[in-house]
Amino acid sequence: MRTLILISALFLGFSPVGLAQLPEWAQSYGSTLPFPRATHLSGFGMARLTSQDGSALDQAKAQATSDLIKKIQVTVSSDMVSISKEVDGKFSSSLTSVVQSVSTLQLEGIEYLTAKDNTTFYALAFVKRNELAEAYTERLRAGFARLQAMLTQAAEQEKLNPQEAVRQYLAALPRFAELLEWVALVRALSAKTLSSEDIGVPMRSSAIEFLAFREQELHAKVNALLQKSITSLDEAATSVAQRFQLQGMAIGAMQVLDLNYQDSDFSSAFGAFFARKLEAQLAALPKRHQEPQVVRGNYWERSGSIELLLLAQTTTGEKISSVSLTFPKSLIPKDLEIKPRNFEQALQDQKVIADGALVDGDIGVEIWTNKGRNLERVVFQEGDKVELYFRVNQPAFLRLTYLLSTGQRVLLEEKFYIGLDKVNQVVKYPAELVCSAPFGVERLIVTAFSSEPPKPNVKLEKISGEEYEVLVESLSQTLTKTRGLKKSASSQDLKLGETTLTITTMPRLRQ
Repeated sequence: MRTLILISALFLGFSPVGLAQLPEWAQSYGSTLPFPRATHLSGFGMARLTSQDGSALDQAKAQATSDLIKKIQVTVSSDMVSISKEVDGKFSSSLTSVVQSVSTLQLEGIEYLTAKDNTTFYALAFVKRNELAEAYTERLRAGFARLQAMLTQAAEQEKLNPQEAVRQYLAALPRFAELLEWVALVRALSAKTLSSEDIGVPMRSSAIEFLAFREQELHAKVNALLQKSITSLDEAATSVAQRFQLQGMAIGAMQVLDLNYQDSDFSSAFGAFFARKLEAQLAALPKRHQEPQVVRGNYWERSGSIELLLLAQTTTGEKISSVSLTFPKSLIPKDLEIKPRNFEQALQDQKVIADGALVDGDIGVEIWTNKGRNLERVVFQEGDKVELYFRVNQPAFLRLTYLLSTGQRVLLEEKFYIGLDKVNQVVKYPAELVCSAPFGVERLIVTAFSSEPPKPNVKLEKISGEEYEVLVESLSQTLTKTRGLKKSASSQDLKLGETTLTITTMPRLRQ
């Protein structure tokens, strides 16, 4: 189901001669709010005035909306990691798909406060936590009832018309992704863990565990009914494409992102290679005009096999198709690495960064590359140029910390400043970077400060023949110290923001 952003703009009065005094939320760039954080979730944006005031206002509101949604996405991602630990990784594929699902999140009921001075429009986007959580809970109950009806109808067809039963079961699978997303949103908005009874099922279990179990059960049923053995990677890609088509997927503008390894945020040589194969198979299917679609997926090592789970969505968040497929691991050529070379270190870094992440930072900061951003799976091959781009919702100093695949923590930039004239604009990082060995998972941590940040403890080290400033403290110590500045009595006026970019680097793939 498509969700729309419903805008209720609450404009502040402007003086016809001199502009009225800016409200405190605008003066503080969204740090001081006109309502409690416990009852409202907000995002801030601003844009320089142009000859077309409406355009600047739209930009400020769009940035505020993006900031608000990003906070929810970070919370959902953190929640899924916590739930996965609670259930000992039992539903890792379903929980990972929730993170994929909210990557195209759009919210209902967003309201706005706006203000302006002589040079700038300011916008504060906000939602009422409990009201929105209740709306999603109601939608969840109705959605689950519809899903139950679909499954009942498909079960009745199993003996009468097995092919029709498969088609109906396949049509039901994307609805699980939808329902799981809504459960996660209720938890992110209200901190409430829904039970099965909350969605109309008289069982003593959490709603997310119940739905994840039923989804995996249905994937297994579909695989059993299709009963097709896979003997090559080409056949695996063809089978996934055919299942997408059986689910009514209309192939149009299509992008298949590199598959991530298990429930991590990084890919591998195999993940990139298989994505290209699948994209070629989908491109060969009959095309019909439809809004752009994106396929995201992960894969797991299961004893001697590989399990794929892929979700196709439109750019507006509609769930189109969901496919699970298992094939022998022996089909993967030896020269295609299934997991990155520094897998253990990369996984540890991911956990350290997620632990205590700034979910509700005062500064909104975004980062992406010439090959996309985290939600689009950033993979660079040997010799590729790496370009970095930033956008902030208020003036800020950016500290760039780069985690190499070797484990070294390089201070790439101590205080890269983005001023008021560049707020809400794309700013390119001036340095030229090139992908080179050693390969593996690398990360860029971007910390935004409202004033000049303190100098971190560094030492000079030679890396590939060049001297770099390398952090002396561990990643955990560095993040704890930086995030702790927000709570420090001597830094009460300091505002912080944080984001990370995960990059998988690898030798150039064979054609």
